[in-house]
Amino acid sequence: MFDALTASLEAASSTVSKRKTVEALIISIIDTLDPSKTNSALYQKLFARLSNDAFHTYMLGMKQGHIKLTLYVPNLIMNLKMKDIFQAAHELDLALFERISLWDSTTQRYYLTPQKYPVLLLPVRRLKQYLMDKISVPEGDTTIDAFSGQVAKPDKGASISSVEMQTILSKGLKTSISELIRVRGGDINSYSQFRGQLEETGSASLNSIDSDSRARSSVILSTYLTAMGVSNNL
Repeated sequence: MFDALTASLEAASSTVSKRKTVEALIISIIDTLDPSKTNSALYQKLFARLSNDAFHTYMLGMKQGHIKLTLYVPNLIMNLKMKDIFQAAHELDLALFERISLWDSTTQRYYLTPQKYPVLLLPVRRLKQYLMDKISVPEGDTTIDAFSGQVAKPDKGASISSVEMQTILSKGLKTSISELIRVRGGDINSYSQFRGQLEETGSASLNSIDSDSRARSSVILSTYLTAMGVSNNL
């Protein structure tokens, strides 16, 4: 955009007319991006406070990359539209679409795509989603958390959220919930019986498992509450 501003400066004759030309161009482009004129109103107030010297310093900051024109786009209140962005780029003579050079492993040559695609500089934030934290398959289940009774890392393979549990309950799969949050969710005695059946017969049934035992986490929490003098029925 600075190239377009420079061209506008060169086209004007006096300092005052140059500044007015540049301000008009900035406001015009911002209004194209934000038709609500919310952002252009902010820049008009900014320019009104700047003297000619301060405005010159402001422009030098843009040239050196220290200052950038920014848009304030509140979430769920203002939405920029792609057609407006493309229109602003067209007015500034910015080429957002280019043919891309790709490597073809079959012909061992680079080729240009017949169509043009938008090539943009975008910020990318890497999320902490690694295989070992998601759906990796553990090698065993011997690491048990002493407080919850649940399998802990590195043997922990997966978990279930309250939303997922509500979805399962909505389908009437109460037995599945019992297996997930009780037998596999910290009831050490039931899980021991469950695992024993799997190892001996290759299958397991919750109907043949002792239902009197509870998950370790509920026992620990009940003990803590009792020690605090809080009566509970966990």
